[in-house]
Amino acid sequence: MSTNKRLIFNLSHRLNNAKVYQAVFRTPDIRLRVGKLLFLAKKNDLTHSRLGIVVAKKHIKKAVDRNYCKRVIRESFRIERCFSSNYDIVVLALSGLQDTFKNELVSDLSKLWGKFKSSVKSY
Repeated sequence: MSTNKRLIFNLSHRLNNAKVYQAVFRTPDIRLRVGKLLFLAKKNDLTHSRLGIVVAKKHIKKAVDRNYCKRVIRESFRIERCFSSNYDIVVLALSGLQDTFKNELVSDLSKLWGKFKSSVKSY
């Protein structure tokens, strides 16, 4: 079974440092919001994009639901990453996501990636 290298999501594709998160939060190049998701992106000096996810316990109470949300976001990034060049991306779950997130999460992520594609082209 052959593995497509572009679809692997490993540690090098994650934001794992508070400094990097802070850099994205302070001065994002792209800021998008769809539904209850906020999307921040900042150009990086690497050859690939990296993803950071923020899902607060305040917004999604159950750990099972928070983990599900993060898993869906990671999977959508893994699949859609092939178009994005070198950005540090942070996806934040906002308040109110708890009520409808399983129904609308995938469609909201698809809309976010579509908006991001057009923002990158215009940037």
